[in-house]
Amino acid sequence: MSMELLPKSAKANGGKMYCFSMSAWRQLLELALRGGWVPAGTLLPEKDNRQIPIDNGRWNVNWGGHYCSNDAQFVTAEDAANLTIALERILPDMPDHNVILHFIGFARNSDGFWIY
Repeated sequence: MSMELLPKSAKANGGKMYCFSMSAWRQLLELALRGGWVPAGTLLPEKDNRQIPIDNGRWNVNWGGHYCSNDAQFVTAEDAANLTIALERILPDMPDHNVILHFIGFARNSDGFWIY
């Protein structure tokens, strides 16, 4: 299973998806947590089958803000920026960090991204 990240802005990665294996994506998120990232939580697409109507026109949204599923959830620009800052903090401790540097460039220019 892979994680495909699609930027909101076409200037990130030429508008192309950025892909990770599931394990590499989880490792990247763990590194960001070690660097001090506090996840804001992802947002669901506007129309989603987990939105169940309840009384008075309100919605009961059963979503935990997950980052490790392929639900077309959205990582906001602010959360993506905080993620990149945390990853930059841990770079000096990483012997081979080219993949992290490429992701930082992608996330910084994405204006947020969707996870597929």
